[in-house]
Amino acid sequence: MSRHETFLQWAKIVLLSAILTLAVWNFSNRPPTVSAQLAASSGFSFTHITTATNTLAKSATGTLHNLTLNTTAAAAITIFDSSQANCSGGVTIAVLPASAVVGDYNYDLQFANGLCITTAGTPDITITWR
Repeated sequence: MSRHETFLQWAKIVLLSAILTLAVWNFSNRPPTVSAQLAASSGFSFTHITTATNTLAKSATGTLHNLTLNTTAAAAITIFDSSQANCSGGVTIAVLPASAVVGDYNYDLQFANGLCITTAGTPDITITWR
C-alpha cells in the first residue's frame, strides 16, 4: 500500500470517528421527552372521589388504568368489577387499606362488568379508566 493510500485510510477512520462522536453527543444532549398527557388525549376518563360512597365509574367492560391517592386514606378503598351502583355482586379487584400512602397505584387491567369503587371516611382519590 502506498503512502497516499495509507493516508486516505487513516483520514477515513478519523472522519468516521468524528461523525460517530458527533452523533452520540447530539443524541445524548436532546431535551427530555415529556410524557405528561391530558386524560382525554390519552384515551382515559377519570373519576374524582372525596366522600364516603359507592361510585359506579363505568357500567360496562373497560380498563382500570390507575388510582391516585391524593391524600392519605382515612379508611379502606375497595375497587370492584361490578355494574351495580352499590358495588354488590362483583369481583374484588383491589383493596387499599386506611394506611395506604399518597401516590399512584397502577393497575392496567381489564374489568368485565363495570368499575365500582367503595370508599369510607373522606378520601381524596382520582381513578383513571377507559
